[in-house]
Amino acid sequence: MTSKKTGFFQEHPDIATSGNTDYYAAAPCCAHGLRAQQEIAEMVQRQVPPRLIYSQGCGAFGLFTVTKNLADYTTAKLFATVGNSCRVFVRFSKQTELDKNCGRPKGFSVRFYTDEGNWDLVAQSSPIYYIKDAGKFPELINAQLPQRKTNLYSAAAEWAFRSENPETLHALLIDFSDDEKSNGYRDMKGHGVHAFAMFNATNEKVWVKYHWKPQQSSANEESDPGRDLTEAIKNEDFPKWKLFIQIMTEQQAEEQRWNPFDATKIWSPNDFPMIEVGELILNQLPGDHLSDVEQAAFSPAKLLPGMAFSPDPLLQCREFAYQNAQQQRVGPHGQLLKVNQGKNIIVSSRSQSGDPLYNAALYGENENDHFTQAGHFYAKMLNTVQREKLAENIIASMQQIEGPRRERIIGRQLCHFFRADIALGIRIAAGLNFNIDENMMTHNTM
Repeated sequence: MTSKKTGFFQEHPDIATSGNTDYYAAAPCCAHGLRAQQEIAEMVQRQVPPRLIYSQGCGAFGLFTVTKNLADYTTAKLFATVGNSCRVFVRFSKQTELDKNCGRPKGFSVRFYTDEGNWDLVAQSSPIYYIKDAGKFPELINAQLPQRKTNLYSAAAEWAFRSENPETLHALLIDFSDDEKSNGYRDMKGHGVHAFAMFNATNEKVWVKYHWKPQQSSANEESDPGRDLTEAIKNEDFPKWKLFIQIMTEQQAEEQRWNPFDATKIWSPNDFPMIEVGELILNQLPGDHLSDVEQAAFSPAKLLPGMAFSPDPLLQCREFAYQNAQQQRVGPHGQLLKVNQGKNIIVSSRSQSGDPLYNAALYGENENDHFTQAGHFYAKMLNTVQREKLAENIIASMQQIEGPRRERIIGRQLCHFFRADIALGIRIAAGLNFNIDENMMTHNTM
């Protein structure tokens, strides 16, 4: 039986047949070698090194349209006129489900291809992050990843990190609850997490947070989120989101109870209302997943004129970390790839590193209050059924903790729960059959 001829041999059918051992002598060796190397190279290069986190994802192109003039706050031309629009690319992603009880944040990165260059709004499904100190980021990620010795997920490692770092409490309560849960990508909320700066034509500055609110629902909980998104676009049931911002003046920032640049804290919508500023619609699937999705290199450092960083140290660290990670992943010339190219070069009107006159003492009064907002979320934002489900999820996760440090980790973490809400601490302690005492409810972890 004659085998199918491919590559060089397809062009020279007289040379290549199954069982022909003389084709090397008959074929032009140089041409054959180069062709084979090229085809093998194309095969092995069908993937780029995966992202360390949020490695599983999909993407789509679409259109962003401005619905509110923001000229009073920023010189960015995109927001100068209602009806302005630009092409966008969005990549959704999710972390590997290591702990099925914990609904980890999903990635929601949006690239705006504007006339002034690219603007990357690198968001996630949760409104806050686990840490505010960039120096803890490697330890946080290592605690979530499979351990080096066993290549297995360790509940003890992750809960040890949480218990040793009480600033993670607010984020973990959100992740273990159903508050930000979505069935897929089409019904997923997005949050910029960090505060950013905006400058207007008279150099007045305000602080801004960004939020995406979905206008559709996904198929169901069992559906694959990537397939659900793809099928919706194919069927012209185009996914939509509205972009909202919260605005805080410099004076308001100085008067806040909590540091407004702390990524583990929210800005209360009661004090800083959500203002609709635009609409996003996804209406075009990628032409090639590798070049359009996996080679996309986002960075929060990509801002427009009239925008800048805040003094958030975690955000400023991400400016370096993302650039370094993307160079490792797609190479030093990754910005020349089509999906990463901007329409024009970005020329920022301000340093993207934030205000050099920032005085950390203005915002540090309640820097270590990691419990008030977490307790408010549990007691005020969730109903009775949601509170029960949250506790059940946490108990199921903490029951997986093994090893000699088990009692110490659980005891330390229960201290945090008690400080947020006594009822929450009692419920989790009972579910774990853990003996509690008065010291646990008043333990000082600052």
